[in-house]
Amino acid sequence: MVKKKIKLTHIINPVAIGPASDLYKAQPITFETMRRAKAFASPELAVKLVSVQYPEDHEIIPDYFTRCPDLERSVMDVGTFKKTRKLPLLQDILNAAKGADPSADYIIYTNVDIALLPQFYDFVREELEKGHDALVINRRTIHKAFDMDSLAQAYSAIGQKHPGFDCFIVPTSYIEKLRLGTICIGANWIGRTFYANLCAIAKNPKVITDAHATFHIGEDGAWLTTDFSEFDYHNKNELYTILEHLKANCKEDVSKGQQLEAVKAFMDDYGNTPPPTDFRPAYNPSRKVLLKKKIKEIVKIVLNRE
Repeated sequence: MVKKKIKLTHIINPVAIGPASDLYKAQPITFETMRRAKAFASPELAVKLVSVQYPEDHEIIPDYFTRCPDLERSVMDVGTFKKTRKLPLLQDILNAAKGADPSADYIIYTNVDIALLPQFYDFVREELEKGHDALVINRRTIHKAFDMDSLAQAYSAIGQKHPGFDCFIVPTSYIEKLRLGTICIGANWIGRTFYANLCAIAKNPKVITDAHATFHIGEDGAWLTTDFSEFDYHNKNELYTILEHLKANCKEDVSKGQQLEAVKAFMDDYGNTPPPTDFRPAYNPSRKVLLKKKIKEIVKIVLNRE
């Protein structure tokens, strides 16, 4: 039996950055593992690798990527910040993916530091064929010592599962339905925003938490730093607003409403919360919550120094 070919558009947002950043090491690995995974994909798949970027990022993008038109705005155009960070908006990235091939069946978005196992695209195909209309695939974190010269060993490392959301597969037709506000990448809450949208929009989504399909080299603990805190706050405030709209659209579906409430509860209970809005209380964490957060921070720092 001949299966219908599935068209996948996989988009990332490369950035030209210096050696001081973890992305300096991670991005070339991401590029190469995407190239290999595409080459490994079965005939039932048509995989298109695309990038969307700013003009200053052109030089680092390999020629096996289709380059979308350059981004024309950043989070700096939609908010007021003390620091300058040219962080793209998630909606602009996904719009670029759809524009790259409107006929694609699905769009894949991954953070630019997420590498793929060779079987990744076929793994996605098999999960979709089970009847899921959207997927979230959590990465595994492997030791920071792996690099471009030890990719075979990196592939073989099982690593540790990670709870963060950084890989999404959605039908191209869903892009116009997503409510993403002015959420920017490069700061916290991107994954929860995408996840919340899928909870509200998708008919049969699946979150895959323990597959050996993607990996991240090293545990950088970027979410523990304060350099991007004002951008984290921007995203968090946006997500609170987004959740209210999503819940309003799902008020007849109790299950979806409960999932969205769970996202909100996670936000209320995680990290420092910006000033309250009309629809949520101020953040007043218990001593137990603060202690758990501090222990988590210490563990992450210790693990990163192994």
